[in-house]
Amino acid sequence: MLGSVKAVVLALALTLACVGATVAEDLQPSQFADKLKGYDPATVEAARAYAHTFNLKGLVAQSAPQIAARVSVQLKTKNPTMTDDQVNQFIDAFMKSVLLENSDVIEQAAIVVMLEVFSKDELIALQQFYSSPVGTEVLKKMPSVMGRMSDITQLMQTYIVPRALDSAVSSLRASGVQVKK
Repeated sequence: MLGSVKAVVLALALTLACVGATVAEDLQPSQFADKLKGYDPATVEAARAYAHTFNLKGLVAQSAPQIAARVSVQLKTKNPTMTDDQVNQFIDAFMKSVLLENSDVIEQAAIVVMLEVFSKDELIALQQFYSSPVGTEVLKKMPSVMGRMSDITQLMQTYIVPRALDSAVSSLRASGVQVKK
């Protein structure tokens, strides 16, 4: 007999969380310099040029209002007795850490990831595209896209996963297997 669908989904989520933790361990700031040494210097330079063109620090800064709003909602939900002044103090400290104290880490992590994913030629092509007028316009819109990614996550949780679970349960029940959700 198959186990509960929720148990399977939970196991999958835990597996993905472990994979995510492994990926996060690969992106430790203390390891960035060593990782960069393992790549061809011209490829590293291409990744740096692309990161500079992409202006990740600027994108994060432009996304700051959306980030702050979402953190504020989460903070208020988990801490309903906090005053607005306390919430604002928290958001100010949080955003200072993200935008000022850790912005270099974001860029360095992006460079490492780009080196792991793209070839030198791909990095050069990406840099050329994002330096073009069309690429520049795309970059201007990226903070809005990034700000909406949580909407997609919410859609997955509230619409897609429940429908997929219902579909899978129906499929198994049609073949005579009883499955609990």
